[in-house]
Amino acid sequence: MSAQRLTPERLFSDPPLTGGLPGDLKFSPCGRFVCYLRAAADDRERMDLWRVNLDTGEHEEWINARLLQGERLKVADLTDAERAERERRRQFNHGITEYSWHPKHQVLLAPIDGQAVLIDASGSAIKTAVMTPADQRQSAFQISPDGGWLSFVHDGNLFTQPLNPDDPLAQTSDQPLQITSDANATLSNGLPDFLAAEEMHRFRGHWFCPNGRYLVYCKVDESPVAISYRLEMQADGAQTIQQRYPYAGAANPSVSLWVFDLQNSSNRCIWQNSTEVDNEDVYLARVQVKADSVYIQTQDRRQQHLTLKCLALQTSEAAWQRLHQESSTSWINLNDDLTFLDKHRIVISSENTGTNQLYLLNGQGDCTALLCPTHINAIRHANDEHIFVSGWHESPLENHLFKISLSGDPWLQLTTQEGWHDVVMSPDASRFIDRYSHESQPPSIHLRDLKDSVSKELWAQEFNAEHPYHPFKALHATAQFGSVTATDGQQVYYRLTPPAEIEGQHATIVYVYGGPGPQKSKREWSPLTVQLFAQNGFAVLEIDNRGSGNRGIKFESPIYRNMGHAEVEDQVAGLQALNKYTWADLSRVGIFGHSYGGYMTLMSLSLAPQHFAAGVAVAPVCDWRLYDTHYTERYMGLPAENEAGYTNANVLSHLAALDAPLLLMHGMADDNVLFTNSTQIMARLQQLGKAFELMTYPGAKHSMQERDVSIHRFNMILAFFKRHLRA
Repeated sequence: MSAQRLTPERLFSDPPLTGGLPGDLKFSPCGRFVCYLRAAADDRERMDLWRVNLDTGEHEEWINARLLQGERLKVADLTDAERAERERRRQFNHGITEYSWHPKHQVLLAPIDGQAVLIDASGSAIKTAVMTPADQRQSAFQISPDGGWLSFVHDGNLFTQPLNPDDPLAQTSDQPLQITSDANATLSNGLPDFLAAEEMHRFRGHWFCPNGRYLVYCKVDESPVAISYRLEMQADGAQTIQQRYPYAGAANPSVSLWVFDLQNSSNRCIWQNSTEVDNEDVYLARVQVKADSVYIQTQDRRQQHLTLKCLALQTSEAAWQRLHQESSTSWINLNDDLTFLDKHRIVISSENTGTNQLYLLNGQGDCTALLCPTHINAIRHANDEHIFVSGWHESPLENHLFKISLSGDPWLQLTTQEGWHDVVMSPDASRFIDRYSHESQPPSIHLRDLKDSVSKELWAQEFNAEHPYHPFKALHATAQFGSVTATDGQQVYYRLTPPAEIEGQHATIVYVYGGPGPQKSKREWSPLTVQLFAQNGFAVLEIDNRGSGNRGIKFESPIYRNMGHAEVEDQVAGLQALNKYTWADLSRVGIFGHSYGGYMTLMSLSLAPQHFAAGVAVAPVCDWRLYDTHYTERYMGLPAENEAGYTNANVLSHLAALDAPLLLMHGMADDNVLFTNSTQIMARLQQLGKAFELMTYPGAKHSMQERDVSIHRFNMILAFFKRHLRA
């Protein structure tokens, strides 16, 4: 078969071009299997559960979600709580989208269609049972660590269902225990608030203690947040949505922490954000329950102070003990690194030296730095002697597994192949799953043994004639990497993917995000959206400017109180990468991005118009006063304290300089970057008499992941750049 060029129709249709790439890999409790989710060949949006036998290497489709699910779930069937949870988690599939193991049995918990389905995986025949009321939809399912309870949330109230300790799938005669009954239109229990889920990445709103006696949960009251209205356009009409959106500088929800004693049914409040600091609310950033104590991490409104403290659950009063506090002159990034080694020793991480490093708290107020590589991005496992972490030492373009000693010995890098390693450790830390790729090597998955360094291939891409990507593989373009020096001397890295076929000179698309968090320049197998452009005649340049993630606070903080300026400066500097290539036409450089990338597109076209010939801005932020408190104030400070910074970061302040062709896109049901951002941009461009192209998507939210929307959107983008960059 001759080589074909990727099209949006093929990229977003079945069978998936990734060839069934496994995701969410986990060791089974028995240790004989690695389980994973995989997109169905006939429906790329349905996830089924597979497993590989570690003894034989054989893969099998273990649980077909269609058989459990019946008719395909439609998004319209979801409750508002489920829709919000999916959007916050960026969960766009259906079927088995997540799963967890029962702590004492070979039993899986899989939320399916608003029900908690328990699956007995101990025998050759799969047995299932729906454990929650079948006549209603629930969310936020959890099994208690002792295996005795299943919790869930329905209509904003928290419930627990007793489980049979000997056979979790056996129905008990006990009815669900209703923990709360005060939910209403503005008050919910057991769920994270919007800011916690969207910006803090805290997706839980309740936690069991290890012995199952106590259930700690959040109570969220949104009534302090002023009501705002947005028009949500669907294909068949419009509706006005009443929304309590916490705009920058405005009031936040009231959040309190409660504990319910499952032994005596007592219920009490142990923490409130409104009383933590005089006259100013704080954020409940993280919650963990260990032994008989609850540990919380709280932030002040400006996110310059992070406090760790604990409370013994048996105490009748909320006598919190402060264990550690950290401060910053810019902001403090949240993470999930807090790890308990025993009753007295806790591992934390901090960026107070500029990059993320580990520290040991001994319970006596002492904080000891551990010997670490340059930057740590996640703790993977901990035991009495070592901490296993992901991170990098020599280059942020790569991701590796490291072993860090608790006794002061030097750290050891455990993965040595150049490229990107995502790892999952076995419960006993004797083995790990290594999902690896490189710019010239597609993803593969190996089981690696730490004791004897034996490696077993579990899965690999084979681009034979049956592989869905086979027709396009011949035109697959391999990326090149490099760096430029920012004005403050720091290195800014880029990934440049050349056109798949080079004939004469070519246009380049700067594919930008540019905001805090995501990293685009990685030594990994190329994303297929990048290949879409490369196989249609464009080079693609991705630049991780100052402010982007996986580099530490020293690299991120130049954007503090003045977003949109250091980022654009670095994007322009990154264009130097094109100077060494005779095929690159520097007069034909376009820029494209989504969300913060859409904001960066508009700021780049306005602040550096001489460098960019056309741009596509998808769901862009316009005025940071229209975005939420936790995200915006972290980087910009409070609006009342930084009026000049907010004005200077506002797209509207700079649009007069925009002259290049612009395509503006936005989902008309976006509840994150509100559609108001784009209507303000439209109005300002019209006032200035500037022509632009516009495409809106009825019913689409911020991520715009629907298949038809994705196909249409990328066809529009390709056609736009082909017209204006003469590709």
